[in-house]
Amino acid sequence: GIIVVGQSLYHDELNQASEAHKAMVVWGANIPGQKYTTVGTDNYEGGKLATEHLLQQGRQKFAFLGDTRFPETRLRYEGYKDALKNAGLEYRSELTTDSENASDLAMWSISDLLKSEPDFDALIAASDMLAFSAIKAIGNFGLKVPEDVAVVGYDNITLSDYSNPTLSSITQDRSAGGKALVDTLFEIIENGTASNTIIKTELVIRESSSINH
Repeated sequence: GIIVVGQSLYHDELNQASEAHKAMVVWGANIPGQKYTTVGTDNYEGGKLATEHLLQQGRQKFAFLGDTRFPETRLRYEGYKDALKNAGLEYRSELTTDSENASDLAMWSISDLLKSEPDFDALIAASDMLAFSAIKAIGNFGLKVPEDVAVVGYDNITLSDYSNPTLSSITQDRSAGGKALVDTLFEIIENGTASNTIIKTELVIRESSSINH
């Protein structure tokens, strides 16, 4: 059996691999045309939860950081957009900036956004590492998190508890995910097929998104 962690942009390759080797399960998103079985968290709901939390903090102008070519990021982005729509707020495409890596590139993306559209007061990042880069860029621009820009990341990695400010984030139950991957693989080996599994997401609120935290 094969467990693949990292769906990334390899959808077509994974479809081909699943035809050659049926006993395979992938950590990732359930997307159209998929021939392989996936286990993953509810990325759409995660993006929606993060956005709704910042809406409850009174934030009005939202930006999104993440490369929406990636299936999991795309679902987080769709949840983000729908939450804005449900709140009656305008989705502004100019406040979406692509970056999948926590690096100078991510910092440059947010720096460029701040120079061209400096009026946003909320940021949803598609990963915690991207959020850390964004917080640094916001600070370099002379703004404060969360006073000027509230930030929510995604993944709830250990560093989220130790960053300055500590990072609000959507948590993914990695233990439940690991168990589901193995259980699903055994089910495929035994029965020849298995259903996709979506694991519930939750928001962990810390200092980066709430002034009163």
